[in-house]
Amino acid sequence: MKTVLKITFAIFLSTITLNSFSQTTRTWDGGGGANTEWSTANNWSGNTVPGNNDIASFTSTASVLITGNTNVGKLQVSNNSTVTLKSSGGDRTITVKTASNDALTISSDSKLIIVGNNSGNRSMTLTTDNDAGLEANISGILKVASESGNNGIFTKGGSNAVIKFNSGSTYNHNVDGENIPSATWNTNSLCTITGIITNDPGGLDGQTFYNLTYNSTAQTGGENIDQGFTVQNDFKILSTNTGSLKLANSGSTPRTITTKNFEMASGQFFLSSNTAIGTLNVSGNFTHSGGLISENDAGSGSIIFNGTTPQVFTSGGTVTETINYTVNNNAILQMAAENTVVNGASFTLSSGGTLDIKSANGITNSATGTGALAGNIRTTTRTFSNAANYIYSGDNQSVGNGLLAARNLTLSGTGTKTFASATLAINAILTVADGITMIIPNNGDYSAGRLFFGSNEQLNSYWAGTNASVPFTGSTSPYTYYLAPSNFKAYKSAVFGTSTTGILLVGPAALPVTLTSFTAKPTSTNTVALNWATSSEIVNKGFRIERQAGGVNGKFESLGFVASKAIGGNSQTALYYNFIDASPRSGATAYYRLAQEDLDGKTTFSEVRVVKLNGETVSMVYPNPSNGAVNISRTANGKKMNVQVIDMSGRMLQQFTNITDSNFKLNISKSGMYNIKMTYPETGEQSVQRIVIER
Repeated sequence: MKTVLKITFAIFLSTITLNSFSQTTRTWDGGGGANTEWSTANNWSGNTVPGNNDIASFTSTASVLITGNTNVGKLQVSNNSTVTLKSSGGDRTITVKTASNDALTISSDSKLIIVGNNSGNRSMTLTTDNDAGLEANISGILKVASESGNNGIFTKGGSNAVIKFNSGSTYNHNVDGENIPSATWNTNSLCTITGIITNDPGGLDGQTFYNLTYNSTAQTGGENIDQGFTVQNDFKILSTNTGSLKLANSGSTPRTITTKNFEMASGQFFLSSNTAIGTLNVSGNFTHSGGLISENDAGSGSIIFNGTTPQVFTSGGTVTETINYTVNNNAILQMAAENTVVNGASFTLSSGGTLDIKSANGITNSATGTGALAGNIRTTTRTFSNAANYIYSGDNQSVGNGLLAARNLTLSGTGTKTFASATLAINAILTVADGITMIIPNNGDYSAGRLFFGSNEQLNSYWAGTNASVPFTGSTSPYTYYLAPSNFKAYKSAVFGTSTTGILLVGPAALPVTLTSFTAKPTSTNTVALNWATSSEIVNKGFRIERQAGGVNGKFESLGFVASKAIGGNSQTALYYNFIDASPRSGATAYYRLAQEDLDGKTTFSEVRVVKLNGETVSMVYPNPSNGAVNISRTANGKKMNVQVIDMSGRMLQQFTNITDSNFKLNISKSGMYNIKMTYPETGEQSVQRIVIER
């Protein structure tokens, strides 16, 4: 027959609340000598056993036998004490009853152990019949243990009670089976599961842990978690001995674990079985130094990387069967070393995601990427988005035949980076770090939006590297002048090296969004309607709507945000957007613009639109100062406008007549200060704005 010791936290309703009674502290002093029973009065101060409303206090190390069900007001362990509670003679329950935030306390220097004994289980149950605020606050160590297969248990008996594991605290679940207590796991707390042998652990479902470690070194069974939970910091599987853990195991019911960092050192972790799907979401580092990750019985497992800072992938363990990896938009997956290996069924780098590789073989395709030549990614199938970002940070790397296009490509690390395929399209930026030699093969044809060399030296809209092995037009250490059009600048010789042949085409940077229209117009209800459309979008997060309402030099402020309608931020079809400024300043001139945000945080501003609610014609000249390119934006009322550019001596330098555009552009070639005079011949209106040109 099993015996159980339960420590139960309970609140009982009565016409007079417990808090209305004064509480007496009874401190364990072990005065009974060899008799260590809780119920022996001589073991307590005042020779009185704590009653229903008393405080049972332990300030010294003790091992206490519980010979009968016990009610107590509070239970407190402090003063560097280790207290062990053991059942004796049958199932036992300790019920802690006072509705207060210190109903159970374990100080940071102390430890409470609950252990089954004498063919019985022991449990500690926190129970509440109402919402009066009964709490257990644990700052030290609370351990449930087993003796001869008889378990200790710690739990709460009512949904309104609260268990809190505070910063620095530890809960050690050193029993076979039973439930993890439902609790609030605060920052720097640890839940560790060490006692599983042949019975499933329970109580994980829906909980949010801070750190969770599974380390059952005596386990022999294949145990089912079949629960979903969240770990805010580290989730570790250190041992399942000869047994295993299964995340999803109930037919087709999916289960998910969401964690920051994941670490597995040994044992077996099956993400699914019985056709279920088990998902591991990781936002931090992924360390698989040993053990097996797999699935069985026709299930499948998904490991999804979704962090916003670089996530280091460390390999060393074994992966088999249908394990699928996905690097989400905005996530950055970084290989830990050149010999890091990602094995499994599939690997998908999503649009807007980033892959940092270190293998000398770069990215290879599934047809030729086998064995040692496969690079870091060695799954059966591999999908690399053309709108993703790629970083080569190893030593002497081939880009590989699996990369045909990218949004951004960064060549860093050390040594030489060799392009393998005949063509490579880089939609945004190619960055070549200091000290890197980039080798383009014969007849190679590569394109990029912008090109950065080393310390942010930038090249736009030029051909370069064409037949670079022919005699140079000249060189000055440490720069080499490549044979190229006369407007090609000098860059460090390490960029290409004398092995470079073929063509590198650097064209205008690919815009993240192609804006085909943008209007801002007053409505009959004294609001302003903004409408815009795009014909293409690349990794677009959306648009921040900004208004300037304090003169032309006033500050732009955000009115709101409209998310991209493109799936994943990417689209090659027309998309239409709108926004209403419901509270424009009556009678005031307002200037509107769109701040388009990329998924990687970059911002691009649209042209400015001008609105005057009383219908008068208003113009804005910007930017100011300008590099010579000047925009005139005005209320779109169809009036013809004449523009004159006048220097400070009063001399007219440029004149434009009969302009109907709501957005007119001109260019001023010399630095200085100028007046831009705008007249409307139909109404006689005039406006003059001063602008500074800095070329």
